[in-house]
Amino acid sequence: GCGSVNYLSQTGAALLQAATGIPTSSAPGSSFNRSKGWPVVDPKRTLLIASSRSGETTEIRDAVSSFREHGGKDVWCVTTRSDSSLAAMADLVVAEDQGYESSVVQTRSFSSLLAMLQGLVDIVSGSGLPDGRTLAASGRRSLRLATELVHSYEPILSCGRVVFLASGPAFGLAQEGQLLMNEMALTDSVSHHTLDFRHGPISMVDETTLVVALLDPNATRPEAAVLQDVVRLGGSVLTLTMGIAGPEAQPCINVDPKGLGQLALLMPPLQMLALTRAVSKQIDPDNPRHLSAVVLLDGAN
Repeated sequence: GCGSVNYLSQTGAALLQAATGIPTSSAPGSSFNRSKGWPVVDPKRTLLIASSRSGETTEIRDAVSSFREHGGKDVWCVTTRSDSSLAAMADLVVAEDQGYESSVVQTRSFSSLLAMLQGLVDIVSGSGLPDGRTLAASGRRSLRLATELVHSYEPILSCGRVVFLASGPAFGLAQEGQLLMNEMALTDSVSHHTLDFRHGPISMVDETTLVVALLDPNATRPEAAVLQDVVRLGGSVLTLTMGIAGPEAQPCINVDPKGLGQLALLMPPLQMLALTRAVSKQIDPDNPRHLSAVVLLDGAN
């Protein structure tokens, strides 16, 4: 993938490897450029999963072409445009056209792509899909909780920088949260693996810092201790959890009390954070400066 969908691919790769044991990795679409080396050891024994909101991004279409030129045969596509060029190039297409959006920033489309990709992992691993109505109800609850908390949590409006922390498959979503805050709200933000935050970046924490932590059911006590350190150093913490309790006395949104394990439920709070920040700064969140919805490269190889 590229941009947001590159982060989506990181999450998808982590989910697929954990569920199947098949060695899986992710790469930006540009890594597959014909003139800059090749990231796959044996294309003939590799499945390429190409993801794109529009299905027209130059680097992704070029990646598929280059993959095939190097002997690769199997290409799956996850997109919100079933009639796109990328879909026409793939052997298997997983598409949800209602997930497409006209906004430059990806919100509905990213959540849709993530839900489809996790569903694909569930099918391949044999674990079975969750009930669609239950998932939709949980999604509405996640958005409601996020709206209620975000609008009342003052550090979101006053902070000088935002740090997103996560581990495992959720780290790709932390990176997407960072990107949303950068492009939608023009706010300085970074993302780090939770435990790695102590290895240098925590030196930046002060009273202007907001840390947004994504904790999954496998979160460890040391990860919770990182958040306690942030508070001790004067920073603020907002926790998004999946069926587990967050740090005491800190704002927490539990997006998955029914144990669905669907990472897409984490996205409404992340998107609401950036939206709220953008509106407070009187920035149009749908049309960030210097950006376009689809990146097309002139003279690309």
